[in-house]
Amino acid sequence: MEYPDHGRLAVAAASGVAVVAGTFLAVGFSPRWVVVAVAQTVLYSLPDALLASGIQGLGSTAQPLLLVGSALLAVGLFGGLALLALRVARGADRERAETVFLVGLAQTLAAFLLTVSPVAAAVGGAVGGAAVGLAGRAATAPADGERRRGLLRATGVGAVGVA
Repeated sequence: MEYPDHGRLAVAAASGVAVVAGTFLAVGFSPRWVVVAVAQTVLYSLPDALLASGIQGLGSTAQPLLLVGSALLAVGLFGGLALLALRVARGADRERAETVFLVGLAQTLAAFLLTVSPVAAAVGGAVGGAAVGLAGRAATAPADGERRRGLLRATGVGAVGVA
């Protein structure tokens, strides 16, 4: 089994952060934001007894902890999709533009399935794909100097999105 190198993992994580930030920029703190959609999915999937005991035990910190956990889950989900798309594109020997498109498409579809908001999904997928595109060879080739610069660009896109 081939493990991804740290550069690809960092690019995928930056892409996941960019999707979460992009959807927030598009719809704000609403049920159409992917973090809120993930939080709702988590709440619907928990048994009622566990949910009630969690609310009683955590009190007023339950909701902020749910949002933080859901944000981490969303970043992991979209970062995992980016990593999967990068692996598929690398195995199929695709060009960089095709790889960026594949990452953006996968993230857009997942965001749409979570939020049912075309605007949030399109903006999130575009920003997530852009993070991979700006990473350049960090996502697609093993050149060290290029990888570091690409990683900084992808991190910058994620940071701008969060800001």
